[in-house]
This record gives sequence, structure tokens and C-alpha cells, in this order.
Amino acid sequence: MTSAFKRKIQTLLATVLFPTTHKDWYKEKGYGKGKADAFDDFLSNQRQNSKAPYHDVFQGLAIQRHAVDCIDYRKNHCKLDSIRFTPENPKVKSGEGLHIVNFFGRLEYYECNFRDMAQQAHATGATIHAFNPPGMNSSTGHVLEFKDLVNAGIAQVNALLKNGIHPDKIILQGNCMGAAVAEEVNAHFEKHLHIQLRRINSNSFKSMSALVIYLYPPLSLLKDTVKKLLEYTGWQTTPGKLFRTTSPHKVYMSRVNDQTIKREARMGTRVYKLMKQEGSAEPDYGDYEPHRQWLDEHAIMALDTEKFAGDEQVNPHELDLYKLKSISDNVTAYDFVNRYIESSNQYIESHPQTVESSQLKTGAPYLHEAATAVFPEHDEVQQKIMGALNEFLAVATLPEYRQLSKEEQPNERIEVISEPH
Repeated sequence: MTSAFKRKIQTLLATVLFPTTHKDWYKEKGYGKGKADAFDDFLSNQRQNSKAPYHDVFQGLAIQRHAVDCIDYRKNHCKLDSIRFTPENPKVKSGEGLHIVNFFGRLEYYECNFRDMAQQAHATGATIHAFNPPGMNSSTGHVLEFKDLVNAGIAQVNALLKNGIHPDKIILQGNCMGAAVAEEVNAHFEKHLHIQLRRINSNSFKSMSALVIYLYPPLSLLKDTVKKLLEYTGWQTTPGKLFRTTSPHKVYMSRVNDQTIKREARMGTRVYKLMKQEGSAEPDYGDYEPHRQWLDEHAIMALDTEKFAGDEQVNPHELDLYKLKSISDNVTAYDFVNRYIESSNQYIESHPQTVESSQLKTGAPYLHEAATAVFPEHDEVQQKIMGALNEFLAVATLPEYRQLSKEEQPNERIEVISEPH
């Protein structure tokens, strides 16, 4: 059986790599006083109060909150607080009938991304989905290792499949660690249901160990130790091995001067290097090739300084999509996404996936910890592991890195409602 020692170090590491705070965000902001439902009160306020922060972007959208059942890696049941934005009369048709599922990064929760999600719904015509992982805000449960996040993603996709949504209509859009989760979720569905899901990999890294080592330079001397520690605790992931090159089913976006994910650790850097190395060895997707070339050329994003000059001092890693445009020309992040959706739609419509109805009803199984899973029990081994963990935590909590562990979002990501009604 799995030792209490492993649980102890998983818990410690999770507080640094993926800290969560359990709270009711809506009630914390002052909604739901008396007998009113907090979310309904919030939504009503945004629609009716012209001074509410989301009054403009929530117009013309059907917004629904719901819970999605999930089972974590240790077979504990939890409920994921989820939300979706559906355009009522979409002006843009490229994403109509599609479902884009957001996978957010470390310290992110869907409530801090309302504007970005609403604007993307308007900009693409797609239904935009989002959820909070176990233990974050109103979602129940806990995240102890990376597979807990993957299971949360599996639950979201299964819910769509069970509602009759064809996998060709599902796009996973990940930000930072969320993009790594989305890659693992797709790999899981490829393995078990033999289906591919489209992915928009934004702002991500090639491996967790590379991210950690380049984020905390003093740990570069402990490269092997960090990698083993992440593997032992279930936090190592290598999305770079899953993504490799762009295709009709996957595209990436990266950011200039990202201060969180260093150049050597970025997904975009790896994809670019592989593209240069493999060249003609890349698969040929026929009529999609010109679109793929265009997307590769416009994948590097930067702040749109003409519209958001006040954010020039903000870490580009923290910027919302609606504030970005390609460094190649005047192409916004949403223009980029629409180009990908439109071109991949054409390819996928001519190469549809066949899915049995029984697969849609049952979905993919969850990842589960083996009953025989063990962890080193020997005192000397445990001491070495704890020593490595303590070194990691000591570096991660140095003053120059401490801001990376704050449980508060950068100012531009939180739109606080001062007074409901």
C-alpha cells in the first residue's frame, strides 16, 4: 500500500506546484445575501448593472454554472465547479457548434477569467467551457499530484461525450500547466477510445522538471534529484513529447519575454527546434499545409501596446488572450484561434473520426493509483528524499521567488466587484 510518507511529501510539493484555496468566490464578493443564490445574484448584477465589470461582455451569452462529477487518482469522488458561455446569436460562425474546454494554469480559477472567456465566445462563436480543479474555490476534493488534474480534464470531456458531443467538435485549450494537462487528457482518450481531440496549447512548457529547474536557477545543480522527486510524487509530466509538431489537431502559442517559463523550457522552443531538425520528415496534411505554415509563423504573441499600454510592465506570462497579438503582424490572439478553427474544421470534416455510441455513453476510464503502489520505506531513503524536498522548498520560497507562490492573481487578472447591486 502507498505509504503515509509519500502522502506527506506530495502534500508539501503540491503547496508549491499547484496551491489551491477552497472558498465560495461569489459569496466572498458579496453576492447571495439572504436567500438569493450567489451565482444567480452575480449574473443578474452583471447583466443589469451597467457599471458591473462584465456588463458589456456578458450581453448576448447564455451562461450556465453546473457541477461535474469526478474521481481523483486515489478513487475519491469530488465535484468540479464548472461553467459554460454559449453565444445566443453568434456573429462569428467559425466556432459555431464547437466546444472549447479551458484548462487553466497554476493559481488560476475560472472566476478570474470571465472577460477572456466571454470575449472568446463572442470572437469565435463557440461554446466556451471552464472548471475549477479539485479543491479550488467551490470544487470539492484535493490535488495531490498531476494525475488529479488529468482526471478532472477526463471528467469534463466525458461529460461532453455523454451529452452527445462528437469528439471532432471538442477543442482543449490549455494555459501554462493547464496546457500540459490537456495534452495528457488527449493522450488518455487516444489510448482508451482511439480518438483525437483538438488542442490549443498556449503559454506552456516541455516538461515539469525543465520548468522548475529554469524557474529556480539554484536547482540546476540538482537536476537529476528534482526530476526523481517529481517522478516519485507524481508531478513529472512531459507534454513536449506528446505535442512535438503542429497539425490539424494541435497548435501552439508562445509569448515574447515570458518571465515565468524560460526560453529553454518553453513548449514553443521545443516545437521550433523539432521543426528545424525534422523538416521534410514532418507529416504532410495536404491542403492544410499552407494554414499550418501560417499558424507556425504567427504563433509568437506579445502585448498589444496600442490598446493596452498600461500593461507594459506586466509579466507577459500573466496577460489575458484578448490583450495579445502576433509579433509577425497585426493578428490578435483571437484572429489566430479563428484561423486555426476554420482551417482545422475543413481538414477534420474531410477526415471525420468514427465513434461508437457506446463510447460516448461510457467515456474514458479515470486514472487510478495501483493498489500495490509502494514508496521507499527505508529511513535512509526517506531522509534523502526529504532532504531533496527541503532543498527544493528552500529555493522556491526565497524572496526573489516568493511572489510565484502567492494565492492572489496579478491585478489585471482580478476584476473585483466592489458593490453588488
